[in-house]
Amino acid sequence: MTERPINFNVEMIRSILEGRKSVTRRPVKNQVGDSVNCGNGCYIPLPTCERVAHLHLNSILSLCPFGVPGDRLWVREVWAYNGCLNCGTPHYQASEPDYAQKSMMSDGWKSPVTMPRWASRITLEVTGVRVERVQDISEDDAKREGIKISGGWDAGETEYGINYRGPFSHVWNSIYAAKGLGWDANPWVWVVEFTRVEVPHA
Repeated sequence: MTERPINFNVEMIRSILEGRKSVTRRPVKNQVGDSVNCGNGCYIPLPTCERVAHLHLNSILSLCPFGVPGDRLWVREVWAYNGCLNCGTPHYQASEPDYAQKSMMSDGWKSPVTMPRWASRITLEVTGVRVERVQDISEDDAKREGIKISGGWDAGETEYGINYRGPFSHVWNSIYAAKGLGWDANPWVWVVEFTRVEVPHA
């Protein structure tokens, strides 16, 4: 079992804590057309059909930066701490949105990338990994992404029932469109399924 860090934004953290999120999609790096450039002139075909998927799935999954089933991910989120960096008390924006202001912190909230392992409060076990186009997401998977529908047409409610893919596409664009990896670009993505596990703090 290997442990790796993974970053989540505030809304994603809340959806994990509330038990709504059990899968995440992240763009595949170095994607070129229907293949992944793994360096030294090596290109691995992405699973555009069942035959390619069968022949190359293990090679593709070996490139996944989030591991394989059985591995664990320790979650990094927007945070702050009081006391020393290695022994202070961590605080989390997802749970304490007013902490930085109330405590009059001079440096405010810190980026997830600065969070050390000891301050992470969420550990996830990878239960599945696959590769697909972002637009291939199903309604069920969009719901499992933690999309929260509050009601109304703009929030995803239609005459045919709840639509989770539409709101998910807006969330995806808010994160990745500026990077050229928006919904309309339909990039290849890692689909990482997970379950939350309890681990003792050091």
